[in-house]
Parts: sequence; C-alpha cells; structure tokens
Amino acid sequence: MDAVSAGQGRTGRPRLLGANRPTVCSKGHKGSITLWGRRDWTSAPYRRQRFRCIPDDGSEPHTFSLGRRRPSDAHGDGSECLTCDVTPGVAQGPISPPDHLHTAVEIAHLLQLVAQGMSLRRASRTIRLEAHRYVEDGHKMRRASRQHTLAARYLDLFGTAIDKALAPTRCPRILILDSKPLNLRAYGAEDLDPLWNPDERGGAVLIAVGGDDPRQAMMPWRIGLAPDETGRSWIDFLDEIDPGGDGPEWVVADGAGAIANAVQRRWPNANFYSCEFHLGRLIRERARDDGINPDDPANAELFRKAQWSNHDWDALRAFAVARQAVALDGWCCTNDALIRQQVALHGRFFGFPRSNAAAERILDWIDRRFGKRRRYSLRNAGRLQLVLALVRAYHAGQADLGTFGGIVKATMRDLRPDQHFAWTARHDPRGALCSIGQLIVDAHDRAAKGKATYDAAAKARSVIASVAALNASLAEIGLPPMEATVAPGRATASVKVKGLMLTDFPLVLRDWDTVANSRLASSVKAGSSYKAHWKCHRCGHTWEAEVAQRTVRQTRCQRCSTERADGLNALAAVRPDLVREWDATANAPLRPDRIKATYDKTVRWTCPDDPEHPGYRMSPFTRARLAVGCPLCRRKAMAQERRAE
Repeated sequence: MDAVSAGQGRTGRPRLLGANRPTVCSKGHKGSITLWGRRDWTSAPYRRQRFRCIPDDGSEPHTFSLGRRRPSDAHGDGSECLTCDVTPGVAQGPISPPDHLHTAVEIAHLLQLVAQGMSLRRASRTIRLEAHRYVEDGHKMRRASRQHTLAARYLDLFGTAIDKALAPTRCPRILILDSKPLNLRAYGAEDLDPLWNPDERGGAVLIAVGGDDPRQAMMPWRIGLAPDETGRSWIDFLDEIDPGGDGPEWVVADGAGAIANAVQRRWPNANFYSCEFHLGRLIRERARDDGINPDDPANAELFRKAQWSNHDWDALRAFAVARQAVALDGWCCTNDALIRQQVALHGRFFGFPRSNAAAERILDWIDRRFGKRRRYSLRNAGRLQLVLALVRAYHAGQADLGTFGGIVKATMRDLRPDQHFAWTARHDPRGALCSIGQLIVDAHDRAAKGKATYDAAAKARSVIASVAALNASLAEIGLPPMEATVAPGRATASVKVKGLMLTDFPLVLRDWDTVANSRLASSVKAGSSYKAHWKCHRCGHTWEAEVAQRTVRQTRCQRCSTERADGLNALAAVRPDLVREWDATANAPLRPDRIKATYDKTVRWTCPDDPEHPGYRMSPFTRARLAVGCPLCRRKAMAQERRAE
C-alpha cells in the first residue's frame, strides 16, 4: 500500500495514510480514528483490521472493524481484494462480528473437513493455512489462528442448508437400524439438582442405512442424536424418515427390544428381521457357557449354518440335547419360533440384507473419530446434530467440494449483504447447563417418571374406551352420548356427570348390588359420594366404592382390573376367536386362559388362514383391536381395497 508522510505521530513515527483508511467510524462519529492493536494497515493477512474511534463530541470511545470486500466490476473470479471498499460479493463470506473471514469455497472446504471427522478447531486452522492467512515469525515458521468460533457459526449457518438439500426425503425399501451410546456425563447438572448422580451417563447416536435394490450397497439414510436408546427416542428418530409414507418393506436391526417395538408401532406392515450376526453370537455364548467350543472344526459348520434352514436349526437343537447343553438348549427352545420365522422370511426375501453390519461400520467410524477427549468437550446438541448430518453426506458420497460449494454460494446469494445473523441461536452459555447435558437430564427424568406417566396414560385410555362402550349402549336406546375430557397437562380423563343420574350409565348399573344397597339406583345422582355396594356382572366379585368413582372416573371391578385372570376375564374367555392364532410353543408357559385380554406385552401369533405365513409378535391388547393380525394378510387386504377404489 502506498503511504505518504503527513507530519509526526506521538511516537515520532510518520503517520500512514492509506487508501483504505476510514475517516468516519461505523456509527458516523467524527473524530480521531487510530489503529487498534499491534498491526499496521497492511499486516495480519488472516484477520480483519480493527480501529479505535475517539469521537469529538466526548461520547464513549469504541472499536470497530471493516470487512474485506471486493468491487463489483473487478476480481470477477472471486479473488480477494484487501484495499477495495465496496459491498461484499457472492464469493465472499458474510460480514460478521468476529474478525475472521472466509470465501465461499473455503467455507465449503471447512464443512467438508468437518464431514470427514475433523474437529472445528483443526478444520479452521487448516483452512487458514491453505488460504495463506498466517503470520511468520523470525524463523519463517507459519502460525495460523486456532480460533474456532467463526467455523462453528458457519456450520450453524450452512449446515442446515446442506442437510436439507442432500438428505433423502422418502423412506427406502430396505432399512437397517443401529445405535451407539456416547456415554457422556451431564457436567453441571448437580448445580441444578443436588441429588443428581455425577456418574450418570447418556447420549446416543442413532443411524438408519437404506436402499431400494438389495443387490447394491446400502447408503446412510439418516444419522441422529438422541438422549438414550429407548423406544421413545427411536420413535422420534423414525418419525423423521418420511413421516407420511408407507414405510420400508424390510427392516434389519439387532436384538434390541426398543428398536423392534418402535418399528412395530411406526411401521406395523414392515417385515422385521433380527440381525443374524447378533443371534449367532448369542448362540455361541450359550454354547461356551455349557463348555462347548463353537469354533472347533468338528462343530464350526453346525453353528455357522444354524440359521440357514429349518433342517440346520433342527440339527443344532438335536446337538444341544445330545450334549446335554442346558444353556444352549434353553436358548434354542425360547427362540425357536423366532429362528423359524427368520428362515421363512429370508426364504421369501432372498438376497435381502440379513445383518446390520452396514450400519455398524459407520457407527464404528464415528466412535473412532469422536474419542473420549473429544466427547468430553461436546456441549452443543444442535451443532453436533449438524455434524452428524455432514457425516451422513460424507459416507453417502455427497461431500465433494463442488456440491458443498454450490449449496454455500446459493445460500449466500439469497442473503442481503447487510444481513445480520443470530449467531447465538445454537450457543450454550458457559454459565448454564449445556444442551447435551440437558438431553441427558431430560432422559433421566423421563425414565424416572416413566412408570407413573404410563400408568396415568393407561388410565386415560381406559376411561376413553369405557366411554366409547357406554356411548354405544346409549345409542342403542336412543340417548345422547357422554363426553370424556382429558385434563390439560395431565394424562388423566374424566366424564362430565352434572345433572345426570346413575341410571344414565347402563354399563355401570349392571354391577349395582340391589340386595346390599339400602337405596334405589334411580334415586342416586351420578356424581354422588354415596359409598355403594357393587357386584361384578362378570366374575361375581363384590366391593364398595363411591358412585362418583364408577361414573366420573369410570373405575371397574377390582378383581378384573388388578388380579390375575381367573377364566372370566381371560383372553380365551373374552376373545375365544383368537385362541386358534395363539402360538402355544413359542409363548409357553403363558396360556390364553391365564392372562387377561388387556395383557400389554408382546406374544407370538400365527396366521390362521395360511400356515406358510411367518409368525409375528403383538400384544393381546393390540391384537384384540385389529380385525386381521397377520401383517401379510393385512397388507394383502389393504392392496385389494386400493385396487377396488
């Protein structure tokens, strides 16, 4: 830069008057503007110059900086200009409060390095060195700033746009699910809750790998951050994959019950296949418990082919009986229906993936990149989610510089040159609990309150179901329906009974004990606190309860609701048509005449119409609400309905 001497400065050195020296500060003050910091006008190639303004009107002095800019009629290739003072071009990074600036290509390269597993700090330093934004000391050693704040803010600004542009928007035909725990501590949580266990750990990475063609390699479909690996986290994760679609045809996962339950609830028509590798490992572990070496050449072939066909499975079971292997034989008996279902499935879906290895490879890669020291430095959950989105793009082959650069430039082209950004949108202040720690605390509280919440929700569902049955009875006799209300913020429900009598509840009236009660049912109000005698119309059990409890809260027979099935409220008595679908071998020692029809744990069912259809798992409570239980038959019926339409 050309500079001329214009008098002597305070230190005796001549003042430098450069072409880009500001004469007015950013706030419009007139006064003295001096260089701020130990730099001259043309130094610091990787930093934006800082100035100090001392206004003539006596107001408070302040500092400001000018962004690097390029003219609109020159530097058409996007190269930087240190002296031109015009509005920023498309190829330049947006002007921001920090004093670092990158071009669009440099920002894209930075995000590309982050997608490859590099930390923000190291990626920021690498970009500065490659862009020749460094300083040299007396030994010609080059140093670049390791400050990562602007790199993190570029991730916040452009990471969402990249994920939106590149992430798949529909569910594939094949989906492979897996997860990996992060084992992070919620540092600082004990300041909020003195009873918090500082050793409590949480956080998990959930992944979905998918594709449409089983002959091609599966690609990463979605990678997400979750507070834990429970069913609720999996349902939230699956809801992000094509919420309005029909779901995948084939789902592969390990033996985690949370994944299986989430898939059953989210996509009941999907064919769920348990990973053969995990099942094989469990078989080998049970064999070792019995003192059998599964890797022995005499036994290796038997264990390797155990899940190939029913013949091979029967051979393994016969081997366990002959060797009196208690642990192995017990595992085979418990999982006999599962293995035979899997054999039938991979016979029908020949060539489809039967292991979740494709998902595990990516999770192992993430586990290596995010080591223990780096995990302890994680604080921002939203930013980590964006990093995982970039990682997904990298493993999908989408993280090339041209693709990222095009998205960054398109995003910057839509921004005004003077637009300011809310850089603190994903900022975790040091004085508060970080967002990842908050995830762990919320998951812990949800687990602690899970049973109470489930019980309350089950009670609300029970009240709503009772009111639905009551309204059906009222409709038969021409009376108006009742109304059940759910309390705001609580999972409880009640019935409005103002102005009603007990006789308006015909289903409740069936249990009225006319012999033991001293009052007539026709004289009792529905919301009365009168403690009446009741006799169950189904099992004959007698008990005392207030009338309001039976009408407002819709309570039922204590024995039928809380005690074990006695034959009158059992599944076999309430739904005898489902007994022929009951898989007695797989469900032993459970029996349909010994469990209630509201049993909410999954059991094994068979298809009554086609014995070739594989068995499926579903709770009796859910099965009783479906007209057709077999997923294949239900899918066939839905297809016929669509063709009829």
